[in-house]
Amino acid sequence: MADADPILIIGAGQTGAVAAATLRDLGHAGPITLIGQEAHAPYERPPLSKAVLQTADAHGQTAVHAGDFYEQQRITLLTGTEAVAINAADRTVRLADGRALSYSRCLLATGGRARELPSLPRGTPGVHYIRTLDDAAALRAGLTAQARVAVIGGGFLGLEVASTARALGAQVTVLESAPRLLERVLPPALSDWLAERARRAGVDLRLGARIVRSYWQPHADASVTQQ
Repeated sequence: MADADPILIIGAGQTGAVAAATLRDLGHAGPITLIGQEAHAPYERPPLSKAVLQTADAHGQTAVHAGDFYEQQRITLLTGTEAVAINAADRTVRLADGRALSYSRCLLATGGRARELPSLPRGTPGVHYIRTLDDAAALRAGLTAQARVAVIGGGFLGLEVASTARALGAQVTVLESAPRLLERVLPPALSDWLAERARRAGVDLRLGARIVRSYWQPHADASVTQQ
């Protein structure tokens, strides 16, 4: 790969942003284009279940790089832009707006998506899937002292959301299908300690709870947060 070859990075999350910066640090002088489907510049995701849920101003502190970083490093940042097709034969990427961008090397850094419940698709009133900054902002708007929140999944993200919601005064129930929390990564003693800590914080923790049916009642104020 020549130093002047154009590089496209599809996915403007933390991985894509760090990769672009690293390429410049390693001396790549050619064009670097970072393509992101979201309207925001690259940001860190861990604060979404903590600081961003607590205050509307926190999202400004989640940026991977300072606002002028991309301009200074001559990195073209295309936000609100979706890559819909890659033509490996002629090395082009087609965007949703019809444009085609050429590349010498293309890095896929698209990350994952939250698994949706078929009976509670994204957009269902009161149902939130936490993956993006906008997702966290939408959930934050509903986290009041009167809110009732059901968190599906007792993993790290689910427990962080539960803890934040409790701190804001909401009633929280965590539904975890496994017999103990984080059983794949924690020994039983630590898992039990974590469960007791959650319960002492006021979380209604239900282990071994498998969802067999889910539905939305328009008059209810409950929210469902899927990891």
